[in-house]
Amino acid sequence: MLAPAMSRIIRHNRVNRAATVIASDLQNAFAVAARQREPVRIQADASNRSYQFVDRKTGAVLRIRTFYGDTSEYRLTSLVFTPATFDVFPNGVSSTAVVIDLANGDYAKQITASTAGFIRVKR
Repeated sequence: MLAPAMSRIIRHNRVNRAATVIASDLQNAFAVAARQREPVRIQADASNRSYQFVDRKTGAVLRIRTFYGDTSEYRLTSLVFTPATFDVFPNGVSSTAVVIDLANGDYAKQITASTAGFIRVKR
């Protein structure tokens, strides 16, 4: 009897923790762009449920974050950035507003980021 309830709790916990990490990473992208005085590009890969921060000028990968597979504590079944690629500029704005949908099974969260860098976790 406890197995289905525990499974649901674990799924919810994984999605909630992943949403916190993603929101924190987005805030850090704005900070890194300002600190380095260079634009940062965020590129998402929905099929691999991952994203990376890239120095737009040099193409150097600054961070890669993966949310799938047995090596990930989150094991998300879905991670979709809309749009999949956007830039964060040193003046604190991004090239577009972003919506990120993430899920593990039937439990989902949504993260929004405005062009002004306001990050919000919904649902």
